[in-house]
Amino acid sequence: MQGVLYVAFFSPKQKGHTVIAHNMKGFDGQFIVGWMLEQGTSPSVIPIGSKLMSILHPSLGITIIDSMSFLPMCLSKLPNCFGLSELKKGYFPHLFNVRENQNYVGPLPSSNFTLQIACPLLHEQHSCPGMLIM
Repeated sequence: MQGVLYVAFFSPKQKGHTVIAHNMKGFDGQFIVGWMLEQGTSPSVIPIGSKLMSILHPSLGITIIDSMSFLPMCLSKLPNCFGLSELKKGYFPHLFNVRENQNYVGPLPSSNFTLQIACPLLHEQHSCPGMLIM
């Protein structure tokens, strides 16, 4: 599944885009660089110590930068930082993220699509602290 997500992300359709990924430098960036190397692409990276400040896919011009460099807070505090008190960090419907749904536009998918690992009480109580309901 991970490879499918990267293939969709690193497509000519995304050419020249800059992606902001929260806390990418700390952990997730290593997986992205590893996948790019497996595909035969040598990414251009800007490291600071063992952390990755940015990753560039050279042939597509897609740059991934770490938001923690300029928004040094956890995701749950970001809405308040911008005066958006009605918004909260939610839980991603990972099980809904399949190829058939890549162009889905509509309301937030049912909590049945949320991984129970992310919030075990979600499926029992149908609500979870911090879940964004639209």
